[in-house]
Amino acid sequence: MTESTQTDTSQTSAQQTAFNEAARTAEIKTNTHQRILILGDGPNGFGHESELDAATYQTLLVLKRRGLDAVYLNNNPYSFSMDNACGATVIAGDPSDPAVVRQVIESENITTLLVTVGGLTAMRTVEELIAHDYLDDKQINVLGTPLTTVRLINNPSLMNQALRDLGEPVIQSQVASDTSAAFDFARQVGFPVIVKSVAPKGEGDRVLAETADQLDGALTAAFDRSRTKQVIIDQSIVGLKEVSFEIMRDIRGTELLLGATEDMDPVGIHAADSIELTPIQTLTDREYQKLRQAAFRVARQLHIVGVLHVQFALDPGADRYFIMKVNPYYDRVSALLARASGYPIAQVAANVMTGVPLPEVKLPTGFAKRTALIEPVLDHIVVRFPIFAFDEAERHGVSVDRQLTTVQKSVGTTLGIGRSVEEALIKAMRGAHYHDRDFAFDALAKLSDNDLIQQLIHPLDNRIMLLLEAIRRGYQSDELAELTQINEFYFNKLRHIYELEIDVAAHPHDNHWLAQAKYYGFSDGLIAQLWHTHTDAIMNAAQAAGIQATFKTVEPTAGEFSEAVPAFYSTYELENESSPLSDQSALVVTTGPFRLGDGAAGDYVMSTVISELHQQGIKTIVVNNNPNAISLIPQLADKQYLEPQEISDIMTLVELERPQWIFVPGNRLKLIGALRLHHENVGVINKDKALNPVQDGAHFLSRVVYHSNKIGVNDPQEVGQLAYDQPIHTLKAQPQGIPGIAAEPGAMRHSGFYSTLFSAFSGHSRMITTALPFTELALLNKGTGINWIRLLVRALINKTTSADRTHLSQGAFKTLTAGDISMTDLPTDIDMRWRPSLPLTSPQFRLGAKLVIAFPGELHMT
Repeated sequence: MTESTQTDTSQTSAQQTAFNEAARTAEIKTNTHQRILILGDGPNGFGHESELDAATYQTLLVLKRRGLDAVYLNNNPYSFSMDNACGATVIAGDPSDPAVVRQVIESENITTLLVTVGGLTAMRTVEELIAHDYLDDKQINVLGTPLTTVRLINNPSLMNQALRDLGEPVIQSQVASDTSAAFDFARQVGFPVIVKSVAPKGEGDRVLAETADQLDGALTAAFDRSRTKQVIIDQSIVGLKEVSFEIMRDIRGTELLLGATEDMDPVGIHAADSIELTPIQTLTDREYQKLRQAAFRVARQLHIVGVLHVQFALDPGADRYFIMKVNPYYDRVSALLARASGYPIAQVAANVMTGVPLPEVKLPTGFAKRTALIEPVLDHIVVRFPIFAFDEAERHGVSVDRQLTTVQKSVGTTLGIGRSVEEALIKAMRGAHYHDRDFAFDALAKLSDNDLIQQLIHPLDNRIMLLLEAIRRGYQSDELAELTQINEFYFNKLRHIYELEIDVAAHPHDNHWLAQAKYYGFSDGLIAQLWHTHTDAIMNAAQAAGIQATFKTVEPTAGEFSEAVPAFYSTYELENESSPLSDQSALVVTTGPFRLGDGAAGDYVMSTVISELHQQGIKTIVVNNNPNAISLIPQLADKQYLEPQEISDIMTLVELERPQWIFVPGNRLKLIGALRLHHENVGVINKDKALNPVQDGAHFLSRVVYHSNKIGVNDPQEVGQLAYDQPIHTLKAQPQGIPGIAAEPGAMRHSGFYSTLFSAFSGHSRMITTALPFTELALLNKGTGINWIRLLVRALINKTTSADRTHLSQGAFKTLTAGDISMTDLPTDIDMRWRPSLPLTSPQFRLGAKLVIAFPGELHMT
């Protein structure tokens, strides 16, 4: 047999094996005896917000509608899906621990795994099970991704070889097991190089090493993080253009391009720290089609059923590209494209993975029947903008490294939608709530030219303001493009913003320039700054001049079909596509983009508020600008506005919708105060420093609060030892003070920080009470089996039930285990990412937490 014949036979055999694995996926369409285990996303962290939890909830809905039996495993206390599992059995346990997964598989008689909503964590868990032949021995299928592909995803070296076999260009790289081999490769390809861990513990990161000393330090860290004690050294392609394509493929091989994004920033700045746009702005049609076809080839080669994100580095000057990353699971790009287009990616993917061909996918009634089978088209621009939290460290007297590199440093994301790049970019920046000195108009005026150039070459988090400052100083677009490797197109857009700012400032109280400023996304607050007046004056002037926002629908066909997708963005054009929902509606302002501390918990809490209002039959309107938020799940609310959350934006929505209730997170004190000045009915979730507990005593439950001035006092409901200011939080159900339940021996002598829930303030006015933080509410929900957030919402809208009163008066707790349940705040690698001058160990510098229980336990919520 010739070599070519052997190769062809080998390829045919491999293709047949992969086809057989993919075909097993289709069996689920007709086999109703499958029991599916969904591996959860685990704790939040850098690069992991709520996008996976949002996708999980939509997936669980699809499984329920299809009558499929599901089990959901997770240990994220801020998981909305764990509380709202759509009929699935929920197991509280660690989805990243193969031993736990094996235990659940065997105890729950699992036949099938679904891992695409668990991200890279779930992929790594499954790879470990594959490595020990566990899945083959148990004859367990993995939906959407053949086992051969799972192995590739977890081994970049094998993936690169598979791509080379396909004829796709990849970066030169080498796996090294020691420092000497790594340095040999670096000398061969030349500095800079990229260092990555093989099978990293936790989130993996690419570190750019420009010198031998930097390489030595990067290798030490990478070897330490690797489970296999190996690293990958990549040839650097810093400076090339970074673009991503998202593919959907079904069991029959039907393929769709769901969308594509490009980073304004070049390769060398982590994708999560980059300013990202969709649709793509600067590629030629030839370049676009070349990458599109490459993404389809990869999807076919890997036999993907579901979504696939392919990340490219493009070198337009040399007419070449490299494939940087292949993700066959839901991620931040999937979330962004779903929000940007209105295409229900998670719902369609769940159907496709369970064997439904694209032409047969049924979507909610608001969508046209053909929507699942179309490639989404946008008639607007979407900008994703990173959120940094360096100022929080600096407020504590800790200096940090703010330079942007291949290591992610942002903690969250916001988006802006508009009819132009300028409008979308400004709205995304406004959504970031910048009040820091680095983003003031004159913040960079004193920067020397030398320092300016250095920051152009080595950008910091405030680079957008730095670019505007460079334009103000007369730098030309081609000069700036050479220094930054950013396409000149974007400097033309930034120059337009700068010139518009100058013109608006030069024409105070001129309605023409007021209209121009509003059309390109300037906020009332920004215009007020330029005109040296206050925000209300701008709002009143715009109203008097008839300059009012109109709203456009975010839907996937750009008007080709009659879609009734209730997601909107504002702009300043003639036609308004949004009309008031109902005079019995509720507007919910969410926590917006993630920040350090309670970002994930806040999104979880506000999503639960939305869900409860919806369940109570109240028409619900949500305003949010975080593409990764659970609160933007299409099924939760009747209407969504993808808008910034500044006072003028909220007031515009209030004037249009005239809601009966407005619910606002308790940390938005400025917004709460402004709404109350306008005599709006504001419900605060869950804390409000301006609230007087004595005056508010008429409510059955106005807040979930605690007091701690006495230990062991016989108060309405003693619930536990919640050391809310410590990294470990333990919930103990304490029986003292609960009618009909004997006190635990020695409980009165037990030391610790005890929390007492109040059902009313009457009789307790002398006690010092504080609202329970969002993080503790999450633990309280998971640990007691009672959803206190829903109970709170029902109290605020006067729909308290008899069961609610029973829960409060009798303490009907259902703990997950026979013992205590704890929640542990997780380190977020800030030391590695930010390089702080002092340790940042406080829980307020965490991004996520995990539930800690003795063994996997079934979760029941009431």
